[in-house]
Order: sequence, then C-alpha cells, then structure tokens
Amino acid sequence: MPSAEPIPGGPTEAPGVEDARIIPLAPRTGRRATHRSGGAGMIPDPEPEGDAAAVLAPLTEYLELAYLREHLSLTDPRVLAAFNVAIDAAVTITAGAQAQGIVDAEQQQKLAGLLEGAKQAARVAHGA
Repeated sequence: MPSAEPIPGGPTEAPGVEDARIIPLAPRTGRRATHRSGGAGMIPDPEPEGDAAAVLAPLTEYLELAYLREHLSLTDPRVLAAFNVAIDAAVTITAGAQAQGIVDAEQQQKLAGLLEGAKQAARVAHGA
C-alpha cells in the first residue's frame, strides 16, 4: 500500500496570509462551541421570530424542498450543520473576492447578508 503523499498546493505549500487569495480566519467573529460529535463550531445566532420568519418563509420552503429532492432534510441536525459550514465557507469566499478586488466592500456585505439570510431560513426549516 503506497504511503500518503502531500497534495501539491496543500497546507505545507500554502502561500502566506499576505497573499490576497488567503483570508485570515483569526479576525472572524463569533463564539466557539463544541458539538456533540466533539467538533468545534459557531454558536448560532438567535432564531428569527415573527415578521422575520414570515419574510424567510419562501426561502425556507425552497431550501427544504431542495434538500428533500436529495433525500435529505434540514430538520436533521447534521444536515443543518453541513449547510451552515457551506454558507460560512461561501461568506469567506466573498471576503476573498473583496480582497482580490472582484467585488467592493458594499457588494461583499450584501452577499454576506444574503447568505446569512439563507442560514436563518435553514434554522426556521430545522424548527430550532
């Protein structure tokens, strides 16, 4: 059985944080929590209530139907956690786009806000 070889461009060959393609994660805000699985994650924001939940209803329905088509559900805590990881990664990607000058700060904030809305809609679908 062959031994594991480092992947080119992997962690040992990653460029420094001064490279615009790398977004330092240290400045990210949020408190850390430990999931039951033992992994670390972000403590979720408060759940939307009242009018906010009503505004999110169409997106909530869309997201849940999209997952149901794949025989998954956002009511499953592990699926919701994976969704949140993907959204957090997308927000980081928008920050990278801003760092590279692809989008400006206002555009990045709008994109990040839309993605946060998706996280809130997913929490509504989860019923949390």
